[in-house]
Amino acid sequence: MCQTHLGTFDQSGNYRKLNVSSNLATVIGEGGNLPGAADLRTLGTGSIDYGDHAEPQPFHDNWHLATSAAGLYLIRAQSDSWTGEHDSVTAELVAPRWGGFRHLVQAGQPGESVPNLIYGLHDNGALYRYRLSWGGGTPSVTSYGSVAGFGDLRTMTLISRRSGYDTLLATTTTGQLTSIRIPTTATMTATRSVIRTRTWGALDQLAIEVCDSGTMLVAINSATDLAYAYHLGLLNGTGTPITSWGQLQGQWAYRLVTNSFPFGTIPRGA
Repeated sequence: MCQTHLGTFDQSGNYRKLNVSSNLATVIGEGGNLPGAADLRTLGTGSIDYGDHAEPQPFHDNWHLATSAAGLYLIRAQSDSWTGEHDSVTAELVAPRWGGFRHLVQAGQPGESVPNLIYGLHDNGALYRYRLSWGGGTPSVTSYGSVAGFGDLRTMTLISRRSGYDTLLATTTTGQLTSIRIPTTATMTATRSVIRTRTWGALDQLAIEVCDSGTMLVAINSATDLAYAYHLGLLNGTGTPITSWGQLQGQWAYRLVTNSFPFGTIPRGA
């Protein structure tokens, strides 16, 4: 069964955790207001820490990176494991001067031995990459390359982590759905592949989840407050199979949206 785990902020600055299954979105975590959340511009791919499964924990955490004019922040939303209600949502400054980034994707999770990377789409049209280090409680970031020529992207999300490369899924202002393959080598390069040539340009937020038979995609049109669900097969350029599951029920009332992967879950969609 495909079910997407989403972390969101609504217009009032409340953090909510959602599950999307087929064409239905269900709020499973209410409340958790973050002062200053209205100033956040991006909310990056998150991780869900359920604690030790051998010894069930009363709380679990959702971790996200986010940006505002003031800098890069670590957002941590702690919720009750049984009711889903959020006990607290906090923001901790990681690095200043990140206000120019309009989309953020994190590839990797705390504690992994492979490089934990951040991809940031900047207003200047460049795609920047950073290494994220988790030594201690607060992470730190170091520059790890950039590639120009991505000013036409509307949004992007992580769809795959493989040995040696990451793949982002993106929409463009000209209506394309495209993938961006980025090797994890020290010299940053990025290769685009067109998946669909038109009709995707109005979708400005994307989130995915791993399915047994492919990838579930949630795509949002913020101008109309509508969201749609799709099933994607393994990415293969214009030959990628895409099945529409239709519009999600009701209006989409969330300003910032991203997916959250439980620890140990790795997207393999490309």
